[in-house]
Amino acid sequence: MKYLVIADTHSNIENVEGVLRLVREKIDGILHAGDGIRDFAYVKNLKIPQVFAARGNIDSVTHIPYLAVFEIMNIKLALTHGHLFSIETIIDEMVALGKQEQASLVVFGHTHIPFHKKKENIELVNPGSLGKPRGFWGPSFALLEITDDSSIDVRYFELIKEGREFSYNEFSPL
Repeated sequence: MKYLVIADTHSNIENVEGVLRLVREKIDGILHAGDGIRDFAYVKNLKIPQVFAARGNIDSVTHIPYLAVFEIMNIKLALTHGHLFSIETIIDEMVALGKQEQASLVVFGHTHIPFHKKKENIELVNPGSLGKPRGFWGPSFALLEITDDSSIDVRYFELIKEGREFSYNEFSPL
């Protein structure tokens, strides 16, 4: 199963539509780690696959939880925005969250900076920001693949806009 992982889209519908046009045929679903989860309501003429979402600090949709915990192909996953954690200790707090929820994968956003690390057997994934990027990269997203043998592969991409056309380049986050 392959999932588009995005966060912090911040009403940048053009980038959301651009990335969906590029990857929609390659994905089974979307993981949105908050701050812009309503953006899908404005996407036009594109079929949107199953979406898992966690509410961020600017999201006003109250029926979406701050923490979503679920399984994909025997992998337990915790999805959160990250704003309820200290930015100085967010990595350690995400590991603690993974342990608390018995999740082997924690997806979060909030920092707007792509991040990927495996720590204490917990895979930590932050796709960066598709709407308001910070750091070395432009708008970014990740593709998460969970295979039949429960292995996890995460690849990161920078969204490139040239005129009205979109493309993407793979990169390695911090």
